Amino acid sequence: MLNSTQRATLRADMAALSQAGQPLETFIIAEDWQSIAAYYNAKQVSLGWNTETSTTAISDSIDYTAFTPVDPPDSTVIFTNRAAVINIKQMNQQNILMGRSTIDASKAGIRKGLRDSVIALPSGANGALVSAGGVSGVNVLTACTRQSTRLELMFANPAVQTGTVSAVIYTIQGNIDQQEVSDVWGGL
Repeated sequence: MLNSTQRATLRADMAALSQAGQPLETFIIAEDWQSIAAYYNAKQVSLGWNTETSTTAISDSIDYTAFTPVDPPDSTVIFTNRAAVINIKQMNQQNILMGRSTIDASKAGIRKGLRDSVIALPSGANGALVSAGGVSGVNVLTACTRQSTRLELMFANPAVQTGTVSAVIYTIQGNIDQQEVSDVWGGL
């Protein structure tokens, strides 16, 4: 899972956290690799852009009624233009979501496209702009994140903001097992 540079970084972190009064002190002494793995696999408050975001979770975060204009249809160019904007946004959203069970929200273009598809919809009264995904698309973008583990955060790239949601980009993902922790500590 980890390359040699990452292993060296993890070993240095383990060494620092094995000092007196630090969280890994007793685990290192007892060679309790399972508890050390659990420490690094623990979920943190920080969010990361989910590379396997469920399209169902995204769909569930969207108020699809916001795509329907409040004003009754008429034959004006203004109404037709508003309807065209709404239609284009829906089509873009469908291009991103349809036929997939997950999307990679670590990709900026995907996040920007999803956000754009749910904001500034001219479907309110007299063409007022509304959002189908929360203010600034916050509901949709939050659905594209997940909690990070301590290990993932150690190697993550800095947080990237889309709209009002900020999350890190992972360079590694998943849990570390006790054997790899033991190998890292032993210098293997």
